Amino acid sequence: MKKHVLLFIFSLLTAGTCFGRPQNHRLSPQPASPLHTSNLDVEAAQRFAKLALACVHKEYPNKLAHSLNNDADVAPPRKLTPAFYGCYDWHSSVHGHWLLARLARSFPEASFTPEARAALRQSLTEANMIQEAAYLKAEGRASFERPYGLAWLLQLGLELREWEKTEQSPFVHELSANLRPLEQAAIERLKVWLPKLSHPVRSGEHSQTAFAMGLAIDYARNTGERDFLNLLLAKACSRRRGTSTPQTKIAPWLTNLRERIFSLLAWPRRTSCGACFPLTILRTGCGDSCPKFPPVGPMLGCTRKNQRTHPIPSSRTLTG
Repeated sequence: MKKHVLLFIFSLLTAGTCFGRPQNHRLSPQPASPLHTSNLDVEAAQRFAKLALACVHKEYPNKLAHSLNNDADVAPPRKLTPAFYGCYDWHSSVHGHWLLARLARSFPEASFTPEARAALRQSLTEANMIQEAAYLKAEGRASFERPYGLAWLLQLGLELREWEKTEQSPFVHELSANLRPLEQAAIERLKVWLPKLSHPVRSGEHSQTAFAMGLAIDYARNTGERDFLNLLLAKACSRRRGTSTPQTKIAPWLTNLRERIFSLLAWPRRTSCGACFPLTILRTGCGDSCPKFPPVGPMLGCTRKNQRTHPIPSSRTLTG
């Protein structure tokens, strides 16, 4: 236990050197990569298509992230979000439709393509998109599917636009045009949110910001959404440079966090000052030497005072 906590505290000490350190790199718009399908054969594409086709219109089981504003909001998923109600949750349905669009565009002669096109036609109707946009804009849903699901929605819009350029058929044009109002609603949601984003989210879950911002940047670069792109790049650059939190605030935050952790830890009782070693790392010292804590040595079973000293990290260690 002691070893694990010491490793955790060491990670906190060294993490400080990563915050607030300016980087000498700039982000600049790059052309989108062309569509590559050489590594995906028809058989593999068909397996992926079957996965999406099996779920995009399968309503249950379903996980709703749904806020109720009135009695009318008590409805099944197919009524609330009539385009993206399958695949267990909204964002999975969205990127399921993206997958079908990508595969149908990449393999126009494949046996699964007519079924994929039919599924897209069934979902992406004008009426469905109007309802989807109304749902997204409703009161109390500012954080709905933000940022992960909204970013995938933009990728679906981009895929349809790219498909429209290559096929130039009324079918694809209709799908792309139908989706535009929902795309714009998603963009407006993200434009309101991005200026409020004070720090990168690195949770490794759907709320993680880097992946979603990458998808959104790709969309903005390839659709001419210049204002949206500028906002995304400015926010991404500030996160990369570490300017989200001033250096002067990092060290106090880390120090406070470490002190709170060790104030709650119940260390094994020892008969030597070695029991206080972790607290020494935390500037808590041993015995009566700590200016921030009451005497902790006696509480931990320490029989000597100030008999063992260890280097205390300087503020430079914390701020880099």
